[in-house]
Amino acid sequence: DINEWDDYALEEAVLLKEKFGGTVTAITVGSEDSDAVLRKCLARGADDAVRLTDPKFEGSDGYAIAKILSRVIK
Repeated sequence: DINEWDDYALEEAVLLKEKFGGTVTAITVGSEDSDAVLRKCLARGADDAVRLTDPKFEGSDGYAIAKILSRVIK
């Protein structure tokens, strides 16, 4: 399930989208198990959802995942 802090971030992103325009893209690093969370993000107002997966990502800690996400966002 989506964690509390990510849920707050998604809610705020959707509010900003409604106020100023733009799009909200939910991104996660994980297996097919993450698809349910991405579907919830879409149902709550995200416009797009992306799941990044690669065998190299298995066992990544929070720092490694943050680096992966930052490179994708750039």
